[in-house]
Amino acid sequence: MNSEAFEIPKEVLSDSEKAYTYAREVLKTHDERLLKAVLPNPVYALKYAGNILKGHDERLLLAVCSDPRSIYNYALDVLMDNDDRLLEAICIDPEYSFDYAKDILKGHDERLLVAVCREPYFAYRYAAEVLIGHDERLLEAVCTDAECAYDYAKNILKKHDDRLFQAVSEDDYFLERYLNLFPNS
Repeated sequence: MNSEAFEIPKEVLSDSEKAYTYAREVLKTHDERLLKAVLPNPVYALKYAGNILKGHDERLLLAVCSDPRSIYNYALDVLMDNDDRLLEAICIDPEYSFDYAKDILKGHDERLLVAVCREPYFAYRYAAEVLIGHDERLLEAVCTDAECAYDYAKNILKKHDDRLFQAVSEDDYFLERYLNLFPNS
């Protein structure tokens, strides 16, 4: 049965959520008109790819590129792999850049490293869980947060560093812990 033989109400075709819901609950199949209707909304584009098409569509991939969460989930659940366009687009968000490196690439990418450096917490986690080592850019990024600086010194560098010491000096709690860890500082 050709689903495009049915007329779809205009209000459905003008709303991404309604178009997705109509495909899922009424037609229970793909319809090109409904796919086009979900394209303006990255969340419903992702849902359409995963739940209606149950696979990749180039137009849906491009539609998710404006939303980091949708990018990450498209790569993880629909493609089950990396796509360089998704990687480039996700770099606007430090958290999802970290998640993308850890869960999709399962390794380091320079563009993602640069992206995570905008947030000290994700810079630390990138060093600890993706790079599994030191990078000067990550060290510089964690120096804007006393807790991240302490964690970086303790778990990544495993030694005193003047920049990290300066960062932890801003917080009495982390300064005391740092001095206990590196008493000759």
